[in-house]
Amino acid sequence: MFFGEFFQWFWKVLIVTDPLFPALVLLALTKNLTADGRRAIANRAWIASISINLSAFLFGNKILELCGISNIALSIGGGLLLAKCGLDILNENESINVNTHDIAIVPLAMPAITGPADLVLYINASTQWSIPIILALISVQLLVYLSLRMAIQVADVLNGNLIKISQAIVGLLTIFMGIQFILNGIQDFYTLLC
Repeated sequence: MFFGEFFQWFWKVLIVTDPLFPALVLLALTKNLTADGRRAIANRAWIASISINLSAFLFGNKILELCGISNIALSIGGGLLLAKCGLDILNENESINVNTHDIAIVPLAMPAITGPADLVLYINASTQWSIPIILALISVQLLVYLSLRMAIQVADVLNGNLIKISQAIVGLLTIFMGIQFILNGIQDFYTLLC
């Protein structure tokens, strides 16, 4: 029972969080920074994502109820934000500039590490509170941290062209993920109406 519940939530959160995705976003957005600069951004992003996830776990349900926000609205709004971030990454938009904007918070902590689906999972997990669920959530967050740290090590080995290629891939994947969140929200809304 313990391990079954742990692995059920571990795989669920692992698939949604995808620890490799934030690592690619980190590389794409910090290509001009030193390893120390990347490390500082990665640490701030990870701590921010932990704070966001913990807040969603502890207070998410109540906040959504209080504001009258549905999971459908969360999915569509988060999808729009994710798609915009993907376009900015793909186009190397000036709105994502490490000198003028703290990329550790947006887009790295949210939505790259903690996206709308993560928020929904953490809010759902809070309604089923148990030790295996908590351990699964913590385990995935540790994998995210390790992934970010490994990306910093790999960045020194990669040349500029490989980072540009990863930036293009990350940009496209981010756009596709955003569109998928929007479509899921529309589908959920349509299902609700029928």
